[in-house]
Amino acid sequence: MKRNKDNMVHVMARPGADLVKLSSSNSPMMVPCGSIGRLIAEKVLDGNGQALVPRSHIQGAIDTTEGVNALLDNFDLTDPDTQSPLLFALLRDQGSKE
Repeated sequence: MKRNKDNMVHVMARPGADLVKLSSSNSPMMVPCGSIGRLIAEKVLDGNGQALVPRSHIQGAIDTTEGVNALLDNFDLTDPDTQSPLLFALLRDQGSKE
């Protein structure tokens, strides 16, 4: 997890997430999130349950409501600096720009 934290999201597996299945070639993440969903799961598996993932990967995975649901069912997304939930961090950052 030693990547530049700018434009990154800290992704952690939720309890019960089957990372082996989610990162496999026939991943259930493929339909709702596309191939990027499987790649996110693979990074988290390789990182022993957590990984820094580029925000662009998250954006690609949540292109649909089903993608949002699949990602949030299996992973917690947090700001890498504050460890606050990603949505909270995004809202906080938006408020500071106004």
